[in-house]
Amino acid sequence: MTYHNFMLADIHATILATLLYALFLFVPGYVVSWTFNLLDFRRQSLFLKCATAIAVSCSLSPIVAYLSWTFFSLTMVWIVFCIFWAGFIALMVKQCLGGHLSKLHRPDRQSVTLFALAILWAMVATISVVDLQFGKRLYLSVIDYDYMLRTQIVSVITRGGLPAHSPSFYPGHFVPLRYHFFGMLLASLVQQLSGGAVTARNAMLAFPLWCGLVLIAVICLYLRFLRDNGGAESRVSVSADALAWKRKAVISVALVAATGLDILPTAHIFFTQHMIFPDMEWWNEQITSWVDTLLWVPHHLASLLACLTGFLIFFP
Repeated sequence: MTYHNFMLADIHATILATLLYALFLFVPGYVVSWTFNLLDFRRQSLFLKCATAIAVSCSLSPIVAYLSWTFFSLTMVWIVFCIFWAGFIALMVKQCLGGHLSKLHRPDRQSVTLFALAILWAMVATISVVDLQFGKRLYLSVIDYDYMLRTQIVSVITRGGLPAHSPSFYPGHFVPLRYHFFGMLLASLVQQLSGGAVTARNAMLAFPLWCGLVLIAVICLYLRFLRDNGGAESRVSVSADALAWKRKAVISVALVAATGLDILPTAHIFFTQHMIFPDMEWWNEQITSWVDTLLWVPHHLASLLACLTGFLIFFP
């Protein structure tokens, strides 16, 4: 007897959602950064252009979607993003005709390592959020504990638009949603753009993957444009050791994965009190690691990264 493989279905839909997120978490930032030459965008390497585009998009896209949808309509949201997408295509055509793409330098080892770390995170995040199926047994991801609410919010936004109403409380009439939902707003746009191929749940499951990419991008941008002594680095100067910040970026991104000692008190509680926690960091007041934050509350981290990006852009 053949069984439906929920894990493969989850992976397929999550990968599709991940690709669609690029239209909201890469393209707008690229167009805006090129237009206003943010962080000396036009002179940057390909790696820094990608990092800047991702970080700026994380700050810009939720605001653009919210304001366009709230004060105008959903149609206006799609018009604005279509302008971004058309602008991106125009820039790519211009660079191709101008021969800029042929002038790209071979990426250095540090850039390749950072790209590899980003791909590794994408794989880890995808396997961590989807349901695992072995034969007839299905094991739900532990983050479903929190994602049930967020999936409802994504679905409510998709079906009812903005201003959104609460999916969990209906005392005879709709109650306004009082929750930080900017991350869920982008998930709703991904769900709508997929034409039904991506569910609200899969759109939300792909969000941690992109938040990890934004975190990597912001780390790299800060190491590139802020010096260790706290002074502002000239954005047009060329350092004698141009790769120094990339070496630090590789180390810093790798250190984001540093965690695990919470397993010791968790194991102690398990053997002495026979209690099993859904997460090893729940044994006391939660001091969350970066990986745990990315998987459980990516919309919280996205807000922090958006603020950090804005600070970097306006830093004197």
